[in-house]
Amino acid sequence: MPNDGLWYTYTTDDAILFDDGYNADYANDGLGALTIYPVAGNLNATVGFFNVEFNSSCGWDVFEVYDGEDFSTLIGSYCGTTIPPYFESTHPTGALTFFWSTDGSVTYPGFEIRIGNTGFALPIELISFTAEQFGSDINPIVIIEWAVASQVNNDYYEIKRSVDVEDWQVVATVEGSGNNNTQMSYQVVDDNPIIGTSYYMLSQTDYDGTTEDFLPISLIITPQKKEVVKIFNIFGQEVTPEYQGMVIKLYRDGSVEKKIK
Repeated sequence: MPNDGLWYTYTTDDAILFDDGYNADYANDGLGALTIYPVAGNLNATVGFFNVEFNSSCGWDVFEVYDGEDFSTLIGSYCGTTIPPYFESTHPTGALTFFWSTDGSVTYPGFEIRIGNTGFALPIELISFTAEQFGSDINPIVIIEWAVASQVNNDYYEIKRSVDVEDWQVVATVEGSGNNNTQMSYQVVDDNPIIGTSYYMLSQTDYDGTTEDFLPISLIITPQKKEVVKIFNIFGQEVTPEYQGMVIKLYRDGSVEKKIK
């Protein structure tokens, strides 16, 4: 999203719209607008991640969506962490207009929005896609789940992971179900997730090799400092944290570490 005080236009049927901070927090004192036109048909927008400074009237930082190519028909004003609803243009142009404004105080991670087109049928009808942390903060795992209502010529799925939404690593490949009108659910486990902020994306490939990437979702795993329960010197004697020399630290989780102080 622009934040330089200008109003831009763009034409696309498939894109991801980020706040001005991209994969970092957005900036203060920003203002901008963007009208997106479809190549054909009508645009839709699905919000995958949303974290904007909250105010009961959205009077500090605000993201607004308008039906059409101007500010005549407001769909909604949004702030906070509640995911806004699915948007679909009903305007004769098929366009959606987005407005973004931030004040001069705190900033937040912002948003990620998938821009699509209602005129094109997807090879799968995706119902949900989630990633959730399980296990301890020291040895976490991430369970990725998704559900589809139907599949058309679906060869396989890939779960991809990234730290910057640019370079993606394949975490798992799952066989598709060809042509199927039955709702199906899938699950994979990432047993070596990234500590900090990472992104997961579902990718689907047809039998003819055509690939469709769906809106990424973000996950934050906060690193937890391991708790030291005892410290020993090289002679096996328990010492204080102020001890100088080679020490062996015993942690609450049973792990040990040698260190020179």
